[in-house]
Amino acid sequence: MTIKIKLKYYLRFGLASLLVMLLGSGCSSKLSPNVRQQQADHFALVGGLVKQKIQTDNFLLTTYQRFNHTNNNKKLVVYIEGDGMAWVGRDQLSTNPTPVRPIALELASLDKSTNVLYIARPCQYLWPKSTVNCSSKYWSSKRGSAEVIVAINQVISKIKEREDVSSIKLIGYSGGGGIAAIITAGRDDVNKLITVSGNLNYQLFTKIHKLTPMMGSIDPITIAKQIISTPQIHYVGGMDKIVPEKIARSFSKDVRVIQGTTHDNWSEKWSMILANSY
Repeated sequence: MTIKIKLKYYLRFGLASLLVMLLGSGCSSKLSPNVRQQQADHFALVGGLVKQKIQTDNFLLTTYQRFNHTNNNKKLVVYIEGDGMAWVGRDQLSTNPTPVRPIALELASLDKSTNVLYIARPCQYLWPKSTVNCSSKYWSSKRGSAEVIVAINQVISKIKEREDVSSIKLIGYSGGGGIAAIITAGRDDVNKLITVSGNLNYQLFTKIHKLTPMMGSIDPITIAKQIISTPQIHYVGGMDKIVPEKIARSFSKDVRVIQGTTHDNWSEKWSMILANSY
């Protein structure tokens, strides 16, 4: 191998392997926001995704994007991140919701579609700069509030107009699955909804885990009937103890259980799942 090839190999595989080792070593809870940002950048590098921050009415949102402008494909695949590091303990909110492991970004990096857009949730990846609206309520009781939905929807619309795409496939992970479902209900250009360990029923979720109800959020279960005609698949991990199967079953009959999968090891099977879901 030449030095150039070796460097490329290391960037694509060595760093990703190192990150997985860190995440599995028990050190993940101690990773600083800066290190978490570097992790996201490395996963994006592997997938050829470029970072761009987009200002909406209420939030500055971080995105990672990949577009092939030599291809006339007008379809856009949008990934929406989960809740991130919302809590550091059962009763202690995090001071920064940037994901310890950005699962939705990992999945986006594996997606070979022509046009891919990843959207982080409000206040993720903004370290060390803080913004006016980055209150912890937006990664706790208001994580699924109307203003959060509007902000993510605005990013999708801005990118759609910029890239002149005609149809959208929404893929949401964990809490991002509920966001994706609500956004689907308010748009007429979503031709498919996919959720991965999606929290699609806040009332049932908080009841299962004996948590305080998310009174400031729109519960996705309230729009389930509105999107019943939209093609959708809700993937559930057979070993997922955080968002169990019955949450997806309460939302839709279009549920697929992937055995041997927990809440956060979806990247191991994502390429196979994509091959069967398009």
